[in-house]
Amino acid sequence: MRHSAWLIGVVLLMATGCSNARLVDDNLTGGVVAIPNNSDSFPYYNMTHAKQLIAQQCPKGYTITDQGEFITGTTTTTSNRQESTEFSLISWIFRDVKTGTQATTETVNKTEFRITYQKNQ
Repeated sequence: MRHSAWLIGVVLLMATGCSNARLVDDNLTGGVVAIPNNSDSFPYYNMTHAKQLIAQQCPKGYTITDQGEFITGTTTTTSNRQESTEFSLISWIFRDVKTGTQATTETVNKTEFRITYQKNQ
């Protein structure tokens, strides 16, 4: 029973076609569609969903005029690493702890893949 419920869930997920394609711009002559990345493999099929969305906007057909990665912002992550070292000053009687903290900050670009299209007239 557990396996059939799992299988039904997977089939429903595939049937609904979770699309990550979104319309950024659409006007009389063309527009722009964005997807997370330029891939077209299971389970996302980003390019397939993007082309389906473009086809919905262009009943007479379309031409892709440009495509590429687009920077949408940045993400900055800071991590702190604290290190403690215990050592003896005089044999086992006196002990001291030396601590240090090291902070690391990393900034990466957040990107998406954008496809610019022109509508056939």
